[in-house]
Amino acid sequence: MPIRDGFEVLAWARAQAAFRVLPIVVLSSSDHPADQARASQLGASHYFVKTPTFRDVVQYVHGLLEPKS
Repeated sequence: MPIRDGFEVLAWARAQAAFRVLPIVVLSSSDHPADQARASQLGASHYFVKTPTFRDVVQYVHGLLEPKS
């Protein structure tokens, strides 16, 4: 992201009253435990490491959006 990194956006979103209850899912290329811990501390609801290709990311997101039976 050109101006702010994801951690800054996450901290900003959690500081906004309107977004405090909104689930925030982090989709990152980093699998570093420190990044996952930081996202959790800043209020992320979930943290997922994205796959190497765009096609894989699209398939993954589609899977998240499919209704569960």
